Amino acid sequence: MGVSDDAQLRIWVGILISVNFMVAAIMSPIWGSLADKFGKKAMVLRAVFGISITVGLMSFATTPWHLLFLRICQGCVGGFIASSIALMASLSPKEIIGYSLGTLNSAILAGTFVGPLLGGVFADFLGFRNLFLFIGACCFVSGILVAWNANDAPLGDPETQKKKKIGFFVIVGLIKIIPGLGVICAAQVLINTSLMMINQILPLFTLELLGKINLITSAVGIITAALGIPCVLLVAKWGKLSDRIDSSKTFYLTAFGMSFGAILFIFSKDFLSLVGTRFFMGIFLAGCATSSQSLVAKITPDDKTASGLSLLSSSQLIENATGPLLAGFLSSHLGFRAVFFCSFLMLFSAGVICWKKLG
Repeated sequence: MGVSDDAQLRIWVGILISVNFMVAAIMSPIWGSLADKFGKKAMVLRAVFGISITVGLMSFATTPWHLLFLRICQGCVGGFIASSIALMASLSPKEIIGYSLGTLNSAILAGTFVGPLLGGVFADFLGFRNLFLFIGACCFVSGILVAWNANDAPLGDPETQKKKKIGFFVIVGLIKIIPGLGVICAAQVLINTSLMMINQILPLFTLELLGKINLITSAVGIITAALGIPCVLLVAKWGKLSDRIDSSKTFYLTAFGMSFGAILFIFSKDFLSLVGTRFFMGIFLAGCATSSQSLVAKITPDDKTASGLSLLSSSQLIENATGPLLAGFLSSHLGFRAVFFCSFLMLFSAGVICWKKLG
């Protein structure tokens, strides 16, 4: 695409990755308020078809500026996962909402971990441009399936729906209205930022710890994947547990568990200890998102479920920008283990905040 300088290439990659998340974090509350007013299924379809079009058009991009424009558009029209979670939460009875969201999150996590693998394989066989078209087509088919098979959550009285206000600041104002919502979002920012910090430095830390061994790339892949196995297998079970003992308890328990895992990274000395630590963290990570989502869904009025969950989604997206910056600064000045210790402090603080404020 006309970028040959390595330094410029790294800058463009960073911009193209982060801009989508920054725009999505701003737009998520707006789409959430629209979902509460016009219907959650409509927002799911808007998101999936919007992603289909923007990703498909990336196949025809010829300059980084084209990709930048399309990534911004993708961030504007996206939010498929947040919309799907809001729809699932609205359709599920309160007493099993944790299990329902856990089941949905297991599919989301499976896609998160399998997607990069399949993307790499398909890119080798199809090429990047054809891969964008293929992904766009898959999203389009997904939208058709949702349109034909998914039910919509019922809306309230038509006159009441017309009077509902929409907008970013309207949704942010829910923090003052709904007790506990601000605490959950703040804790989620700390948790996700700390996890992104770990993910950012893990490949380099592995290389420093193991040295230039044979199959170092495979070793990094195995260590990275070790987090996903317990996540996919246990997320629904965590959801069921949150229904039984209360979502607030499982939320701070997962934060405490992950904080202990961050400490274990500091004392890791070989390949097996890194794999074991990642697996241990995955056990608790499996319950984190489901617990926070079900907790927000339970404390938020039915007519504001999508708005509350969209605010939580924005707090989760913030870490994609803040995590790498913090990790880069700390690792360059204090070393990799300082990043793990900082992650421990953030995770432990999130657990304490939720324990004290939410019970």
